[in-house]
Amino acid sequence: AVDLRYLKFIMDHLGVRVFEFHSAVIFKCQPFMKEFVQNTIQTRRELKKAGRLLQAEVQKLTGNVQYGKMVQNQEKFRNTLVYTDPVKFQKKAAGPAMLDVRPQIAEDHAFLAFLDVAKAGRGAVLKSFLQGGWKVLEESRLLMMKAHYRLRLIFDGHLMKSVDPILDSDDLKPEQSNVRWLGGDTDSSVLQIYSGEDPKVTLADSNLLGGSPFFDVAGDAKGADLARHLAPLKQASRDLALREAGALGNFSDELAPHYGEEWVGLAPKMYSLKKNCEESKERAKGVPKKERKKLNHEKFKEILEVGGEHKVSFSRLGSDGHINTVVNVEKRGLTALNSKVWQLNSHQSRPLGHYKNNAVWAACWEALLRSSSGSDSGAFHLMNHVLSFLGGEQNFLRREVSNGKFKGRLFNTSYLKA
Repeated sequence: AVDLRYLKFIMDHLGVRVFEFHSAVIFKCQPFMKEFVQNTIQTRRELKKAGRLLQAEVQKLTGNVQYGKMVQNQEKFRNTLVYTDPVKFQKKAAGPAMLDVRPQIAEDHAFLAFLDVAKAGRGAVLKSFLQGGWKVLEESRLLMMKAHYRLRLIFDGHLMKSVDPILDSDDLKPEQSNVRWLGGDTDSSVLQIYSGEDPKVTLADSNLLGGSPFFDVAGDAKGADLARHLAPLKQASRDLALREAGALGNFSDELAPHYGEEWVGLAPKMYSLKKNCEESKERAKGVPKKERKKLNHEKFKEILEVGGEHKVSFSRLGSDGHINTVVNVEKRGLTALNSKVWQLNSHQSRPLGHYKNNAVWAACWEALLRSSSGSDSGAFHLMNHVLSFLGGEQNFLRREVSNGKFKGRLFNTSYLKA
């Protein structure tokens, strides 16, 4: 499924053509949580500024849990009943709703047992506010796309330049993009930008022209660091940056007043970013914070270049049948095995599904590019017919139902021969 606003954006900016859609789900949206979310964010910002990091983290989780509950799968939820009467327990345990039995005490004068049963009635039906959580992610994805392609427009002047891997700026060709997406998350991007001047100067100047999103080049810099960081800006750009610093909805520079020097992305939510201030930022999902502190940028780099795996061992509190226990865990930590991308070599990759991963589609695209520049109009007409044939636009392919399945049958072949 795709959000209509997101689909419209990629059609308007990336030339996507829609040949057919199967169904549309329509629902109303109301910003009934807007005030709550804004207050939570503002409170968190004030707590961080005051140095009360624990309370600020609680505010962050308060907002995040709203999304988690929206998309929570309740189909396998169960009820746990407590019995002190063995006769009633046996009767219920023999019923059709019984899922699990957990006897605790069974003596002559004492009895205690837990019984897990399926939820009665419609309790097991998935009733989460799925469309709300889905809409949040789609809106976030749309905002990230708008930010990324506005950056491409600012530094490239064009949205469709190639992002083929290059080793350094000396290898950059005019037809290649100056902006490279290295990694990111729901609300963040790590970008490599080739520019003749400091990128923050270019972004700050673009803010004067208006448009969305606003690039908050001040970031979290404060005091003398902020003054030095914004010193290269024009007066008008600097005043606007200071006025909008920290405003909700801006695309903020998280590293300000520093810059990233080296990025090692092992897998989704598993990366290290080295800064120019002798610091680095490591993320490794599933690895406890205590173990994560033992990692450094060089360890991430070693795993990427040498291969192999990194193991972590730790203990955590767990619950087994309402009984608290200490669980010892040994699991894979860092690894260079990434099944989420098309790996070109140990340092470079492409997204899965990229047209250049397939030699045939790559040749088709090259033909279309040649035709757009006027050097090969025949290639354009040929490829346009191929794409139209695949989509059925020229009625070369008719869909028929046979044995309960859709099948394609060629017709109008005289046109193809011509």
